[in-house]
Amino acid sequence: MAWLDAELRVQGLTRTGEPTVLKHWQISLLWRVPTSGGPVYLKAVPDFFAREVRVTPARAAGVPGAAPPVLAADEGRGLLLLADAGTDVDAPDLPALLRHVARVQRASLPLLPALGLEDRGPAQVRSRLADLFSDEVLLVGEEGGLTPGEAGRLRALRPELEAALTRLEASPLPLTLGHGDLHGGNVVERAGEFTLLDWSDACVTHPFLDANAAYLTAHGTPTPPEDIAAAHDAYLSEWADLAPLDDLRGLHADALRAGELFRALGYVDNIQPHVEDPQEWRGAHLEHLRKVLPE
Repeated sequence: MAWLDAELRVQGLTRTGEPTVLKHWQISLLWRVPTSGGPVYLKAVPDFFAREVRVTPARAAGVPGAAPPVLAADEGRGLLLLADAGTDVDAPDLPALLRHVARVQRASLPLLPALGLEDRGPAQVRSRLADLFSDEVLLVGEEGGLTPGEAGRLRALRPELEAALTRLEASPLPLTLGHGDLHGGNVVERAGEFTLLDWSDACVTHPFLDANAAYLTAHGTPTPPEDIAAAHDAYLSEWADLAPLDDLRGLHADALRAGELFRALGYVDNIQPHVEDPQEWRGAHLEHLRKVLPE
């Protein structure tokens, strides 16, 4: 805790109690720290997620609402000291949240050259389909894995998915900074303003692959399809200077399916090869691949 206390002193703060562990697993450790100025948060990440320590300060400083204010960062140690940015959002204003996501994506463009992030755009996702659809990755016939029938149905969709990714690649939208794991648990709100959390999966990608309102809805409460559609239209309106709305809707429909491949690769490439106990994350990607299959 020496690093924490020293950085708090730099901010004119003192610790008023022992940190409370909020999350402790193989990919991060998060504490809430009581201080003389209110709670702050200390996050530690392993080497394979060091990008979060690099990306978060740039986002916080350069793009309002993209990340919590950063009080201190040490990439060598994998440590972030973050100010409190708000509370969890149980029932967000989905159109407002999706507009916020689009504005954050567009505002990120000047930051990309300095961040040195991996490419997980449409072309890269398409190039990984053979690996992603292999028996080994699909865990075909193993406990929790896809059945041979499910694997066959998924592989039969490959031409459609490749075509969707090709259309996204050819679209007039630029590649932006991708969050990689954008869901309701990674959003907080204060006074009607949203802030995005947890940039450990940050990458460069097509913005639409990252924008699915179904992942941002109220926890445990089904959201009517018309509300999801309205939120997506609000999101797309932020890109209407680049293409007609009907064209954007078509591209976004492609991205809703291809986005599940994008999210699955986040587990397959960035977590499963690196954690000490791969069993914890062994089948996490399959939830997304199953969503590609027609119901």
